[in-house]
Amino acid sequence: MRITHMIAAFALLATPSLAFAHDVAKGPNGGQIVDDAGHHVEFTAKGDQIVLYLSDTADKPITSAQATGRVIVQAGPTQATVDLVPTLPNLMVAKLAAPLSTGAKLAVTIKLGDGHDVKARFVAR
Repeated sequence: MRITHMIAAFALLATPSLAFAHDVAKGPNGGQIVDDAGHHVEFTAKGDQIVLYLSDTADKPITSAQATGRVIVQAGPTQATVDLVPTLPNLMVAKLAAPLSTGAKLAVTIKLGDGHDVKARFVAR
């Protein structure tokens, strides 16, 4: 193996993905957590629903009242965009046509009622 190939391989392995730089293994609800500017988004899937829990850095719930959002789901060659519906006290829920498949990629964008934007990326496990 050439030295340039070794350097390139090391750089790819040593550089964390920016989208998952703050990914925590497991949140209080058993899902994946991403931190975006002091807002935590915890992703869980329940059947044909995506359920997102909103909290702050101290894991204190952030209200989902008046929040809007959407999730883009990429499963293999198929892509779908689904609206997120706020469910009190701190949930955002999206109904899918079918349950998520393992490895599906999700891009989440949420505008909170206080005007803050929250973005997160997940991979279904």
